[in-house]
Amino acid sequence: METFMPTVRELFDSPTIYLIPIYQRRYVWDEFNQWEPLWLDVIGIADPQLPAGEEYDLDSRKPHFLGATVLKGLPPRVGRAKGFLVVDGQQRLTTIQLLLTSVADTFKEYEELSELESLARDLTINWVKGAPSPNEPDKIRPLAGDFESFTRVMKASRDYGQIPDMSGPIRECYGYYRQMASKWLVEGESSGLPLRVRAESLLTTIFDKLQVVAIHLNNNENESAIFEALNARGEPLSEWEKVKNYILFKASETPGIDQGELYEQHLLEFDDRRWLEETGHGAARRRISDQFLDYWLESKLRRPINARRVFREFRKKLDQPGSSIDPDDWCKELKKDGRHFLQWQTTQEWGRDFEAIFHGRRNAIDIGAIWPLLLALSRVVTTPEDIERCLGALDSFLWRRAIVGRTTRNYDSVALELVNVLPQEPTGEMPYSNAIIEQLCKYELVRSSWPSDYEVRKAVLEQNAPLRTIRQVLEAIERGMMRGKRPGNEHMTRDLPIEHLMPQTRFLDDWPLPANADEDAELVRDDIIQRLGNLTLVDHGLNSKLGNRSWAEKRRILQEEDNLYINKELLNHAHSDHWDEGQIHLRGERLAEFIVDIWPHGHEVTGEIERLET
Repeated sequence: METFMPTVRELFDSPTIYLIPIYQRRYVWDEFNQWEPLWLDVIGIADPQLPAGEEYDLDSRKPHFLGATVLKGLPPRVGRAKGFLVVDGQQRLTTIQLLLTSVADTFKEYEELSELESLARDLTINWVKGAPSPNEPDKIRPLAGDFESFTRVMKASRDYGQIPDMSGPIRECYGYYRQMASKWLVEGESSGLPLRVRAESLLTTIFDKLQVVAIHLNNNENESAIFEALNARGEPLSEWEKVKNYILFKASETPGIDQGELYEQHLLEFDDRRWLEETGHGAARRRISDQFLDYWLESKLRRPINARRVFREFRKKLDQPGSSIDPDDWCKELKKDGRHFLQWQTTQEWGRDFEAIFHGRRNAIDIGAIWPLLLALSRVVTTPEDIERCLGALDSFLWRRAIVGRTTRNYDSVALELVNVLPQEPTGEMPYSNAIIEQLCKYELVRSSWPSDYEVRKAVLEQNAPLRTIRQVLEAIERGMMRGKRPGNEHMTRDLPIEHLMPQTRFLDDWPLPANADEDAELVRDDIIQRLGNLTLVDHGLNSKLGNRSWAEKRRILQEEDNLYINKELLNHAHSDHWDEGQIHLRGERLAEFIVDIWPHGHEVTGEIERLET
């Protein structure tokens, strides 16, 4: 290992190609954290405006340290540029190239700066006989992820074309420095300093006042381990990035596995930006890729894993003595399970099959802790009937608990206990749904129990559930009625308004309290108004129209203008001239029966999509 302190000019002056290995993360620097601070440092050195009487001397200005890069020399290639593998520092090297390119394009707008433009551009192009190299024109070459966007920006600039209008931080970085360089030159005109003086100062600062510490590794040093260690500081690597890095390192040590092919075939799709999105709240907020990896490894190891130890546990499993794990096999599983996870964890769409309905409802109340079980089921359950019955049991378990008001905090433990009643591989000996249902039925403590019909009925009549739970329950009842009336044609508009049949507003003439009401009657009514029996869905536009109208008016509007089956059932049973606490209780009893029918308990679960006859 050797250490140097090159300037930007020394890094890029000769024909050189810096290869970004496939285990590196995408380009993630942004304006607030990196681009703007770097620009302020540059112009802090370059700005030749000084107090009167002081002479500007750029040579006396201290250089700016950009940070470290770790490089490993590549074998010499006849007729090709000298090559380095960028073990660490690709973010800053990429940023410098985009800064140089944007400055060159800014200088291009001024005829008197054409010479300086050429100097700036020379540090972004590998020249061969006076022309850009046909094979390696750019100084930096990402091997994956950012390759297309980086090369498109650099080629457009090199060819004096229009910079592509595309999203992503590489295009945004170029645009930011292009704007800042133009603004800096224009603002300098008011100072009376010649344009060329400012331009030379800016370019000289970038060339000779920006330095890095370049650490050159020997051929026998493990770049993968060094990459992981170095990235424990600065912009930290995610658990997924560390795992991907290690998988590729293990692949390079495994005979018969090509690292590049492994990445292209199985891991490339994890660079999709959907995997980079974050989910969760507060300290628990993390990337979707990290969340998936946590659930996936728990489903494989069948025990809880701390979110901060996922990579260490993954590496431990791969490296354990006598391990027969093939990196290629695990990558195939990761790819397959990752597609399954991304499809259902990020969907907000509803479908007609039970799996789509199950995940739509699960996502609506943000239940992700059961994913280790869902991934395990996807590996061992081989028949559609069995998977639907497994999901039906889980659906009933989750929604009965939501209606009764039980905690969700223990779902991670429940999920792993259910994983452990399943085999590691399909056996075909029994419907696995039987094992799932039997385990769920064993729970007796409130923190994990599967509420009975009695508990559900009691909760519907005596408790008020959160509105997001109420919405899903009402939608499930409506969908069940639709299936009973017109099977195969159950498309339902989402996010219909929730209507309080008895209004929430107090002291309305059309909604008097019961005769002989005591002093607590108003408080009792405030509570009952939020009961499921008083709530319904209505077609869009009707919620404001119904408002605080009398029951007679509401009934007429629902009869004439609403098309929902849940309201047809309501009107068939409701009293024609009044809606009061007694009517709310009676409707609550009817809805409770629909609920225990939609979400049956124990071995009554069939996996059949809810179908209610009314």
